[in-house]
Amino acid sequence: SLPVDRRAENAAPPPSPGQQPTDPAPSSVASAKSVVSQYTYSNDTLGRRAHIGMSGLAFDTFSAPAAVEVAYNTRSEVIGATYAPTETGRRTSVSAQAPTGNSEPKTGNRTFTYAYDAIGNRSRNAVEEGSKKTEATYTTNALNQYTLIQEKSLSASAAPRETSPTHDADGNLVADARFTYRWDAENRLVAAEARDGTHRLEYAYDHQS
Repeated sequence: SLPVDRRAENAAPPPSPGQQPTDPAPSSVASAKSVVSQYTYSNDTLGRRAHIGMSGLAFDTFSAPAAVEVAYNTRSEVIGATYAPTETGRRTSVSAQAPTGNSEPKTGNRTFTYAYDAIGNRSRNAVEEGSKKTEATYTTNALNQYTLIQEKSLSASAAPRETSPTHDADGNLVADARFTYRWDAENRLVAAEARDGTHRLEYAYDHQS
């Protein structure tokens, strides 16, 4: 004789009119709470990304910020980014920004501010996290390559640190404060090695790269 499929017999009957459906299985609830990372975005009136919301287990586990507010100048260059610990840090006037393109960096859990020269090279950046403040200034050459980076603390008396990045004849970065870099004949990065010798990264490419 043919086997009998008894799955329908064992299934729960549908709720009768006026009866509330049963709660979802615990596994379904757990699945809904196991999102690793999720992002939401809001743009200003010029279409620039002004707010990023972040949630999920990855951010909860490492106590990472839950929101980022981004500010721009009239050339749509990023001049500020503020990381807030909760979504309460969200800007309420994103849609009401003036069409001139100006928006100001806010203060929060961690704030980054940036400045640029007339051609768009970064000339300065600062980081503020609680009472800790640091600043870096950048010097460029005629090829728009950074030739000197000076970093200093604005909240401590530590001596400034200077770095002189170097480039090869093709304009590839050869060395900076942390790494030395090696490039192939097609100007593809093939290796990066920490100056203290503790790390080395190697890169390989397929025929389409």
